[in-house]
Amino acid sequence: MTSVAGSLTRRLLTAALLIPIVVVAVWFGSAMMVGVLLGGFVLAGAWEWAGLAKWPLLGRCAFVAALLVGISHALITDIGLMYQWMPALSLVWWLSAVVWIVAYEREKPVDSWFRGRVAHVVIGILVLGPAWIALLILHQDPRTGAAMLLTLFGVIWGADSGAYLAGRVWGRRKLAPRVSPGKTWEGVAGGIVAAMVIAVVAVWLLDLGVGPALGIVLLCAATIPVSVVGDLTESLFKRQAGAKDSGTLLPGHGGVLDRIDSLCAAAPFFVVGTQLLGIGV
Repeated sequence: MTSVAGSLTRRLLTAALLIPIVVVAVWFGSAMMVGVLLGGFVLAGAWEWAGLAKWPLLGRCAFVAALLVGISHALITDIGLMYQWMPALSLVWWLSAVVWIVAYEREKPVDSWFRGRVAHVVIGILVLGPAWIALLILHQDPRTGAAMLLTLFGVIWGADSGAYLAGRVWGRRKLAPRVSPGKTWEGVAGGIVAAMVIAVVAVWLLDLGVGPALGIVLLCAATIPVSVVGDLTESLFKRQAGAKDSGTLLPGHGGVLDRIDSLCAAAPFFVVGTQLLGIGV
């Protein structure tokens, strides 16, 4: 119990430090500022991803440098047309990840899936790059961009926190015991409840019409399971690597990748959803 309380305390302190920085930057900052800030998290995640892939130091540096070049070019071109399609493309990867997770849980011979340096390079780019681009696309709208981006962050943070607390208190039935033994259906339910409360409050504050407000709430509800896929996918890669956490940078949370894995799957899905609904983007 003491270790659980200590872990929760560290999580809360880390969140209390980082969340205000992100919120202030998103609300008051320029597109360039938001892109640089979120790009920093992506590059830290890239470093940890290369570590999970067990690349040598030179390979890790090269991977991070390649993403840095891509981020810089995207910022200079203001997320031009060559980048706009990437969130939709990444959904193909996340659909493949669902198949991988289900097959692994059913004890199919899939341990060798997505191994090898080429696979890790491609998947690493598809996990990190489109998520970053999706967040900036969401932020671009001059009227509702900042509010929509904070809504997405709030929904994902709420789902993560609600799942953590509900799982600790009521968790009994395992969600995916082979992939991530600590996750439970009760935790998922708690995350959904917390996230939907945040979504409803957000659309109320946005003061949208009934149609757009309902569309955003339903989109948030659909985004939460997608965020769980992101979490489980990283857990499966960590299982392949024999690692508990992706890193140690964030006390109580593990690595940066451990904190953004849900968002990496959720952000492209959410942005594509807003585009299909014609809301804010």
